[in-house]
Amino acid sequence: MKYYISERQTEFYTASGKARQDIEKILDDVGYKSIELNLKDAYIRKRYRRFMQLPVCYRNNKIIYKELEKKEDNDIVVFQYPMLFANKSITKVLKKYSKKLRLIAVIHDLDSLRCSVEEKGKMFCSRLKREDKEILSHFDYVIAHNEKMKKELIKLGIEADKIIILQLFDYIYGEEISKKGENDRTVIIAGNLSVNKARYLMFLNEIENVKFNLYGKGYDDTKKYKNINYKGAFNSDEIIYNLEGGFGLVWDGTKKETCDGTMGNYMRYNNPHKVSMYLAAKIPIIIWEEAALADFIKENNLGYTIKSLDDLEELLEGVTKEEYENILKNVEVISKKLKDGQYIKEALKMIELK
Repeated sequence: MKYYISERQTEFYTASGKARQDIEKILDDVGYKSIELNLKDAYIRKRYRRFMQLPVCYRNNKIIYKELEKKEDNDIVVFQYPMLFANKSITKVLKKYSKKLRLIAVIHDLDSLRCSVEEKGKMFCSRLKREDKEILSHFDYVIAHNEKMKKELIKLGIEADKIIILQLFDYIYGEEISKKGENDRTVIIAGNLSVNKARYLMFLNEIENVKFNLYGKGYDDTKKYKNINYKGAFNSDEIIYNLEGGFGLVWDGTKKETCDGTMGNYMRYNNPHKVSMYLAAKIPIIIWEEAALADFIKENNLGYTIKSLDDLEELLEGVTKEEYENILKNVEVISKKLKDGQYIKEALKMIELK
């Protein structure tokens, strides 16, 4: 039998909530049965994180322990990593059942890769590496975002044969999207627009000849600029029907000259969920050339890579109608795959065959 640990969420203005929810839907579709955790304290824990995190994790680990005890030898159990409300003390449970069951981890984030020594200190980042290694080593298989993340997992001590590449996060949507991206040289930026997360937004007004449509929470709309149009916030199920523009930008950090800082550097290893969102919406991509997904975008002709946001004007002026139409055809193919959950299905199929 096949199972997954379910930590269902209700709010999906964040990429992490949508990505996790979609994986659960796909697992339901392919015959996995859910093991539901108790999330009644989830919002309390969110508000009083320091005080409530450990008790909630402890209670959920007890649920997992009891449920896994009932399973038959070699049953498959999928975990989404890191767990939201059980991660802090899950190691003992995994250690006990790793020999009886086939355990699979689907990685959403690796805090050890996202940790900045300059900001958090060497000791703190070293502790996160130990935690990631300790937990992930108990899984039979680990589904990683891409080859660059795989290399980092191997450095961490995870066996190469255990690591399966996802390629992209799937993006489930309902009604068919008839509207496609339009080569009107407008660049879309969607996601967390707060200064703490995306400080580079402060410099968009300096790129005068490029228009930007912004979507998301946290943006200060009191200052008006001719080239910036704030479109508001939508949840993850609605936003793909409301995006307007020619390209979706994938960028992070404090500067327009390069991606930097904790989140900018993290792009070297992770698959930003907004890439899947843009492609699901049938919108081509513009991404930082050093991002882990830059190769995927180039190899599949899904858009362009840039070194700096200052390169946008020249890039957009040079895109021909024929080029853009060709890219759109490739994007439509990927959009269909994302809607059908093909990427996680293929990763799981590889594991099940093994």
